[in-house]
Amino acid sequence: MIELGCGGWMADFGEYLPTDTYLHNGISAEIMHNAWPALWAKCNYEALEETGKLGEILFFMRAGSTGSQKYSTMMWAGDQNVDWSLDDGLASVVPAALSLAMTGHGLHHSDIGGYTTLF
Repeated sequence: MIELGCGGWMADFGEYLPTDTYLHNGISAEIMHNAWPALWAKCNYEALEETGKLGEILFFMRAGSTGSQKYSTMMWAGDQNVDWSLDDGLASVVPAALSLAMTGHGLHHSDIGGYTTLF
């Protein structure tokens, strides 16, 4: 994507690590589960750094853990419902943004019009 001139990408699904597997280094995925989002952010960050595009291209992700603040260029609140519910509608975006800010993630965005609906 970098060579194609893309301005950014969604580095999605950094939260999914099958718990019944072992990583190449022999560590159980159950042990690495919480560190995995930070490693995914680092992988994307290093791709930008190695190509000299850090600061020109951004990626955003919804998964985060301790340490991902250092590497993630932007966070995303996920797929909100197309309503004002507090649990996962548009009303959940402000608390999500404030929580991200308090944990060191300065840039955030959301699906302002909602994404999914159960109607």
